[in-house]
Formats: sequence, C-alpha cells, structure tokens
Amino acid sequence: MPLFTNSTSGFGLVKVRGLSLVPKPPTRIKAFMVCDVWGGVFFLATTRRQHIPHRAQFRILLLKRRLLPTTSPPPPPFFNKPKTFHVNREDAAAAAADHDDNLSHFSDTNTATTQLDDSTFQLAGLPPSKRRNTFLDRAPFTIPFLSSSPKYRTRSAQISFILQQIKCVCITFIVFVFLIGMFLLCYVIWARKHKCIAHEQTLASFIDVQFGMKAMDEFWPKDPDALGSTYPQQKDKVINHFHTIRRNMNQIYMRQKWSGNLLEYQTIKDDNQCGGVRRQLYELFGGPWNVLTGKKDFENDQSIPDKKPLGAAFYPQDMTKTEFNSWVDSLTVSQKEAAVGFYHTVERDASTGGLKTRPYSDVYKEELNEIRQALLKLADLFINVPPLRELFLKKEEAFRTNSHTAADLTWLDLNPALEVDVTIGFYETYEDELFGYKATCEAYLSVKDSSASSQLQSISSHLQFIEDSLPIDDQYKNPNVGSHLNPISVVNMILNAGDAAAGVQTAAYNLPNDATILHDKGSKRIMLKNVQEAKFTHTLVPLTSHVLSADQHMFVAFDGFFTHILSHELMHGLGPHTIQVGGTNTSVRAALQEFYSPLEECKADVSGLYMLTQLINHQKMNFVFDFSSELLKQTGITYAEKLRRSLYVTYLVSIFRSARFGTEEAHGKAVTIAFNYLHDNGGIVSTTIGTKAGEGEAEEMDIYKHAINFSFMGSAVIKLMGEILTIQAHGDYLGAKAFVEHYGKPSSVMSSTLEMIAEDHSIPIDIRPVYGDDME
Repeated sequence: MPLFTNSTSGFGLVKVRGLSLVPKPPTRIKAFMVCDVWGGVFFLATTRRQHIPHRAQFRILLLKRRLLPTTSPPPPPFFNKPKTFHVNREDAAAAAADHDDNLSHFSDTNTATTQLDDSTFQLAGLPPSKRRNTFLDRAPFTIPFLSSSPKYRTRSAQISFILQQIKCVCITFIVFVFLIGMFLLCYVIWARKHKCIAHEQTLASFIDVQFGMKAMDEFWPKDPDALGSTYPQQKDKVINHFHTIRRNMNQIYMRQKWSGNLLEYQTIKDDNQCGGVRRQLYELFGGPWNVLTGKKDFENDQSIPDKKPLGAAFYPQDMTKTEFNSWVDSLTVSQKEAAVGFYHTVERDASTGGLKTRPYSDVYKEELNEIRQALLKLADLFINVPPLRELFLKKEEAFRTNSHTAADLTWLDLNPALEVDVTIGFYETYEDELFGYKATCEAYLSVKDSSASSQLQSISSHLQFIEDSLPIDDQYKNPNVGSHLNPISVVNMILNAGDAAAGVQTAAYNLPNDATILHDKGSKRIMLKNVQEAKFTHTLVPLTSHVLSADQHMFVAFDGFFTHILSHELMHGLGPHTIQVGGTNTSVRAALQEFYSPLEECKADVSGLYMLTQLINHQKMNFVFDFSSELLKQTGITYAEKLRRSLYVTYLVSIFRSARFGTEEAHGKAVTIAFNYLHDNGGIVSTTIGTKAGEGEAEEMDIYKHAINFSFMGSAVIKLMGEILTIQAHGDYLGAKAFVEHYGKPSSVMSSTLEMIAEDHSIPIDIRPVYGDDME
C-alpha cells in the first residue's frame, strides 16, 4: 500500500529503483522529468504558491523519520542568501500526527515521533505570499531521494546531478537520431540498389545485337557503281547524315509519346545512377514506361503518370472522347480530314477553350528542319542514283509542307532492283490508343538481300487467289489486288529510329497505312531478315522447352518463322480497308478506332497461316524449308504436311514470344486473342505436366505444355479469320469491342505458361540494337 494517501493533497508514491519515496505530483504541480540512462525515472517538483503546505507537510514527515538533515545545508555561491520561513507550530505538529502511522515502517524501532525544534520548522517553512515562481528564486529545496546520499546533500551537487542526467538524455537522443539516420540511409542505399538490380534485369531481357557500322560493313553493296562512284569516298558523311536523322526522329517520337517526355529525359540523360542503366532503359522504351508491363520504370518520380496517356501527346490531356467526336461532327470535310488524319495534332484553343488542329510541320518544326537539311545533303551525295535522290527531295518537301502522299508514292515506285531502301516518315498509329488516328515517326536504312527477295516473289504472285478465297462475302473482296501489287523486299537493317527503335524491335513492316494509297497503289512489304534471325535464335528457340510438348519440338524452324512473318505483312494488304458504315464512306481503321490495331494484327497472323496452308494445299508455294535433321528423317509424313506442321507449331511458340511484349500492347493482345480462340476451338491443346506452389497464400498452379491438334487447327484458323474479317467489313465498333474484351485477356492456361517463362531470366524477351560509337 502507498505510504502517503492524503486525499486532500493528492500525493501518492512512485517507486524508483526499489525506493518508494518520490511523491506523485498533484495535477497542478509542474514536474521536470529527467531520464537516467540506467532506467530510473525522477521527478523534481517545483510547487506553486498555493500548494506549498503540502510540501511542508511532506518535508516535516521526512524530518521526523530522520530522512532529511535537521539543519539547512550551506547554499551554493550562485544562490541568493537563504531565506527563513516560519510556520505555525501547532499546524505543523498536527500535520505530522496525521501521517505518523503511515511512516511507522520508516523507523527501525517504530518509536514515537522525534521532537521538532524551531530549526526544523524554519527548514520546512512556508513561502511568502508573493513569492516568485521561478526555480532559482525558491528557497533551498532538498530532493528527497538524493538527500539520503551524502554525495548529494548540497543544492549545487543536486543541480549538477540533474544537469548530468540531462546531458545523458541529450547524448542518448543524439545517438538515437544518428542510428535512425544511419538506418534510413542504409535503407535508401538498399532500395536504390534493389531498384538498380530491377532496372538491370529489365535491360538484360533485351539482348544486344550489333547494327550500325558493323551491319553496313557486312551488307552494304561492295560494288561502288550500285550507289554511285562517289560513295566510297563519302561513307563517313552518309553515316553522319543518317545519324542526324535518327537522333531527331528519336526526339520527335519522345515528344509524341508524352508531352513531358523530353524534359524528363534531359534530367536523367547525364545521370549515372545504376551505371547509366536508367538512361539506357529510357532510350530503349522511348519514355519512362516499360513497354512490356505498361507501368513506369521510375516509380519514385511523382511527376510521371503511372501509365502513358491513351492519347499520347496528340490530344489535350483534359479532352474526352465525347468532346472530340462532337467537335469533329461540327467541322467541314477538309477540317475533319485533318482532325482524324495522320499528320495533325489536336490542341486546346487558348482564346476560345475549344479544340483546334495543328500540323506536324509546325509542331515538330525544329527537329524536322534538321532532318530536312540532312535529306538535302544526302540528295547531293547520291546525285548519281536518281531514284534515291528523288526520294530524299520528296521527303524533304513532305516534312516542310505536311503533305506526304507524293513522297509515299515515290517510295512505292522505287526500282525493286535498287540495293538500298530508305523508309522515313509518319506511319504507325499504335501510340494513339484513344482513337488510333495519329501517326508516329519512324525511319529505316536497309540493304536489300536480292537472293532472298527473289525466292519470295512466288508467294506474292498468288495474292489475288488468296483474296478470292477469304471467308467473307464477295462484296467485301478486292477484285484487283494484283493491279497494284508491289514486290516483297527482303533487307538487312543498318539502323532504325523513332517508333521503329522503341521497345520491341520491328521484324517486318507493311507501309504506308493511308487507306487511299492502299486502295489505289497498294503497300510495300519489307522483311528485315537479320533482325528476324536474331529474334529467332535468341528469343524463340529457347522458349521451345517451356511451351511445346516434346514430340513437336522437331517442327520448329526458322523458315516457318520467316515465311509466316512474310505472310503476316502480305495479309495486311488484303481484306476490307475502305468500307461504308451507315451510308458513309470510311475506313476500317476509323470505324473500329482503338480496337482496330489488335484485330488487324490478329487478322494478319491467322490469315497469314491460312494463306500459306492454301498455297501448300494447292501446290503454289515453291519456298524450300530448311528442316531439322530429326524432321527430315520422318518418312511417314509428306513434305507438304511437314511444311504445314512446321508453320503451325512455330507459330504456337511465337505466340508466347509475342505475348512477352505485354498483353496490353497491340501485338501482344492479338496473339492472346488467337491463343484463346484457337484453344477454345480445339486447334491448340494443353496438357498438365505438374503443379507449382503459388506465391504467398495462392493455391498451387498447374504447369502446362501445349501442342497443335493438326486435325482441328485448320478449321479453327478459318473460323477465327472469318469472324474478324466480318467485324472489319461491317465497321462494327461494338462487335469489335465485345470480341476483344472476351478473348483479349490471357486465360489461366496461358498465364501459367507465361509465368513459368518469366521465371527463366536466361531467355531474352527481345533484341536491342547497338550501333557502336559511330552512331551513339
């Protein structure tokens, strides 16, 4: 039980180091708490004027039990002269008697209370009625639990002790803050290192492949007459001019992708964090967002949106689709062409708050001026090669006037025998995920592979046959595909830029995308052979063991991969392009808007398989596959069946190769649609080969291997192709939306395989062109 329990005074006891002597101060008593480093808690009570009687009572009781000296100690030199206070003898004696029983166990003999003399009452006296409340102005006051030790009998010793304790507390606090700071510093260093490791792993998923001067030395025509006799003496100048084009194309692309892109890039351009990996990733992706995941790679930067704006930098950030469509409906025909065309951005009019268009030639004027100057200098260097000289001049004019039709027609008309191909302009619309209207810039410098090109001409000569056999109504078929058929060009890439160089590298392209040019003149199909060989070797072959059933490994072949990419590009030119919706002439791209790209890529994939199998079945394909030795030994399978199976099986592996680019990207979503649809219709079968533990509390996950069911694959391909072509022919936006939303998400079977592949960090996702010091 407590030794002091006076209800009027409010005093209790606090146990300090086993000594229950320190009173708990009442509510209105000021307390100075000092923490001893050994864990003791002490209270120095400085009492207000009206509570001094309580303190006097307490001191008298201590004096009675000989716990305090009966004489006042000498004051320290810095204190004023000790003051004597008086107290009524009867009041003090009565107070002592009230607590005598509670103090009985302080006495060794439990004897009667010690007699109190005048000096005792002086020592325990009351303060004057107008006494100041400051600590140093009080009468000498002995701290009870210190005064029991001779070491702390004096006031100065007690204050010194308190100051020492305060000093200990301060040092402890400083050490504590220091340790917390060191912990935070270590955490920041660890977090940065951890982030650097993540960046390095992302960059490592793109294997470096040398292009640039190395590719030029390997593939550039050795005959000087092929490009004019001045070329060997002007080689360095040619490279420098193309480097200027490449640098400015990359800059325009960054500006097109996000309005804050270029400024953000400048802040990290000279940043050597993570050994420059952050800068390399930014350049590889053309911005802060990982093209594989769609998320930003620089999560600590709050100025960067979590995801790339759907409209990129082509539209105002606060613009809605409803506002845009209402505005377009109010425009004249020519104004509408600019609003939904390839070569104008849409901006907010500062004076009216409405929308307006602005031509690319004005938006990207600074970069385009440098590109134009480089094109003029290239025209002078290739003065002895009239087709290339004319192309450079036409492209210079297009960038100056914002009119690109004439330049694209000139590019389509280039002599097929010309050994160099230069592709430069605004073409692809993948970055415009809001509508799919606006084109990004890109450029290629390539050298033609004449031998491989001539081998593929037999395929392109049968395109009208394929168009006539498409599973759609005849009214949607083009009866004159051959009238504007352009030869296929197989080339080896020297360099690429802009959209072509960002993220996943293009293996082939089919340009231009202008519906009018496609209808009147067709398009040009370019196959980047050295890029495809690098992709097949480094990214597709290693996936075989994770994806395919063992009995179908032998069907994987580069020629199956290469010819399917070729047929994919050819089929972009077939099927509906210019259509009528509600009695109005329009294009499939305009009608399907954001769903056009994934459906068009899926159509090209499956109709490419359809085209090749049709050619095989009708013995119209003369291309010879380089099969594996194991497959060549299979005598029970006809050569035509080997071709067909090689195409299907290689495409199955390629589905997962493309899905690794991100299933929200157009090509990734396209192969997701294809896998889900073909799987649901029996063309692809999956077999469970085991299970693996899920992450955290997740249930076990099945592990699958996949195979082609050759009996059903052909019919499943035709069925899928028919559905997509019908949606395109009708310009059915709602049908496209429902179809993509239903089949465009990876199933559990597909997701399981993708997760297994992701755990194997030794398999690159794609290649990363490296140009060397001459092109950096």
